[in-house]
Amino acid sequence: MKHNIIRSLVFIAIGIYAITLANDCNSFAELNYATRSFYGGDAYTGIQNAAASTSQNVAELAELVKLGFCSLIRIVAFILIGIGAADILPFILGVYLSFCEFTTVTDAKFVGIKNYIRIWGDDTFIHALWYTSLFTVVSVLAINILAFAVAMLLTKGVKGTNVFRTVFFMPNLIGGIILGYIWQLILNGILLKFDRTLTYSSSYGFWGLVILMNWQMIGYMMIIYIAGIQNIPTDILEAARVDGAGAL
Repeated sequence: MKHNIIRSLVFIAIGIYAITLANDCNSFAELNYATRSFYGGDAYTGIQNAAASTSQNVAELAELVKLGFCSLIRIVAFILIGIGAADILPFILGVYLSFCEFTTVTDAKFVGIKNYIRIWGDDTFIHALWYTSLFTVVSVLAINILAFAVAMLLTKGVKGTNVFRTVFFMPNLIGGIILGYIWQLILNGILLKFDRTLTYSSSYGFWGLVILMNWQMIGYMMIIYIAGIQNIPTDILEAARVDGAGAL
């Protein structure tokens, strides 16, 4: 969700900036009028004459291309803003609805922070919050430790390093829904040998999610760590060797 919001804000910002750039160009209507006035006839005839005439006419044609490009920038800018708004508006609506009581969006009634006060007395919410916090801590630590270890191994000149990097990164390219479905089949297939499923106990589901998240994100974090390791200045490494630092 956070990445979607950031992406939407970036799209909107780029779109607004593109519109600002496009507004620096003259309008096509002004060029059309100037072309007709200079060459006579309609715009199409004027453009034909401009392409076939002197260097001054070629300059006019180049200006036409420039203004056409500016119009294209405007179109792309509005598309980017539309894409960004498609994610931002539902998010804003969701925040508003969190302050409402409703069965459908059309009958929402504003109740202030009543919902937020109520959830702290809900045992289900407290249980979910605890598991979410624990999942976050365990996943972040495990992903970063394992990713750093893999990055260290793959920056030691191991044979086939590029292949290993690709293999480790590929799970990050799989969509969340597909990834969840695949790992549900795998884990349930393993647990079935012990007459269990992921829904048998909350701990099974918890560790299943931890494994899934590690499998997906280790490759992504590995790339970041590799980039950082490879950008360490040589003089720092040499100074460390002089001070007696080992391979790690």
